[in-house]
Amino acid sequence: DFKIFWDVFVGVFTIVSIIVVPIQLGMGFGNDILAFNIIDIVTALIFGVDIIANFRTAFVNDIGVVDTIPQHIFVSYGKTWFPVDFVSTVPVDQMFDGSDAKALRLVRLFRLLKLFRLLKLKRLAVPEYIQEMPISLKKSIKLFCSLIFIAHLFGCFWNYVSIMQLADGVKAEHETWWEADGLQQKAYEHRYIAGLYWAITTMTTVGYGDILPRSDAERVYATASMLLGATVFG
Repeated sequence: DFKIFWDVFVGVFTIVSIIVVPIQLGMGFGNDILAFNIIDIVTALIFGVDIIANFRTAFVNDIGVVDTIPQHIFVSYGKTWFPVDFVSTVPVDQMFDGSDAKALRLVRLFRLLKLFRLLKLKRLAVPEYIQEMPISLKKSIKLFCSLIFIAHLFGCFWNYVSIMQLADGVKAEHETWWEADGLQQKAYEHRYIAGLYWAITTMTTVGYGDILPRSDAERVYATASMLLGATVFG
C-alpha cells in the first residue's frame, strides 16, 4: 500500500530532522555545512509534499466511514494535523535578516517546531514482530531510546547556551565549558560528544566533575538539567 510506504518514508525523514535540528542549533554552524543544508532542503520539500498529499487523502469520519469528499478532507486535515505540519515545515529562520547574530540564533529556535512531528509517528502501524516482543524487552528498548534522545537534546543545548554567551560578549569575562575543556568552537564533533557525555552523566548521576559550567547561564542550565533528569529517570 503506497500510503503506508509514504507514511514510513516521511517518518524516517522526521526522525532525521529531529536529530539534525538540535545539532545545528547547538553547534552554531548555521548554514555553513553543505550536508546539513541539503538535509534541510530535502526534508522541507518532503514535508511540503506531505501537506499537499494530506489534503487529497481520504479519512475515516466519526461514524467509521471512509470519507473521500474533498471539502470534508480539507476541513478535517485543517482542524487536526495541518497546524502541526505547517509550523514544522515553514523555514522561518530563512526569512530572517542575518545581520544580528544573536537574534538569528534565537530565530533559529523556530526549527525546534519540527519536533512536533514526533506526534505523527504514533500513527504509524507497529510491525507484528515488535508487538510480539516481551513487555520487559519493549520497556527496556523504550527507556534506552528515551535516554539517548533526551541526552541528545540536553547535550546540544548545553552547547547552545555557551554559543549564546559568545553572542552576548560574555567571553571577555568567562570562558565557556568547552574552552575550559581545551576544545575549539569549530571542533563540532568533539563538542557534540562532550555535550552528550555531560548530558548522560548529569541525568543519570550527578556528573563526574570533569566538565563544569563556567558562567551563570551554564550553571542555570546545568541545574535545570539535573532537576529534569531526576524527574524523568530518578
